[in-house]
Amino acid sequence: MSEIADTLKQHHAALRGALETLKSKKGDELVSELKRLQPAISALLVSEEVLFAEILRACAERNDQGSANIARIFEGNLKVMAAGIRGFFDQLAVLAKDPRQLEQRARTMIDVLNSQMETEGRAVIPLHTKLTKAA
Repeated sequence: MSEIADTLKQHHAALRGALETLKSKKGDELVSELKRLQPAISALLVSEEVLFAEILRACAERNDQGSANIARIFEGNLKVMAAGIRGFFDQLAVLAKDPRQLEQRARTMIDVLNSQMETEGRAVIPLHTKLTKAA
C-alpha cells in the first residue's frame, strides 16, 4: 500500500472516535471540539485529494478508462462533500450563535465524513491499491 493510502487510513482511524464523541457535545463544548478537530479534518480532505490524483495518474499511465471513470465519480462526490465540510467550518462562528442549527449542521457534517470514509475504505483505497500494485 502506498504512503498516501496509509496516511488516509490513519486519518480515518483517528477521526472515527472523535466524530462519534462530537455527537454528544452541545453549545460551546461542541464549538470547541470542532475547532480542535478542524486541522485533522482538513488534513483528511487534503489526503483524499492526493489519493484521487494518484489514482487518476495511474489510470492515465495504464490507459484504464473504466477505472478512471469510476474514480472521477468518487472524486466528484468528494469535491462536493469537501466543499460542504469546508463551508461548515467557514460558517462555524455564525452557526455558534444558533445552537440548534449548529448541532444539526454538525450532525450532517459528521454523517458526511463517516460516509466518505466508509466509501474510501470499501472502494477507493482498494482501487488505489489495485492500480498502484500493477505499476
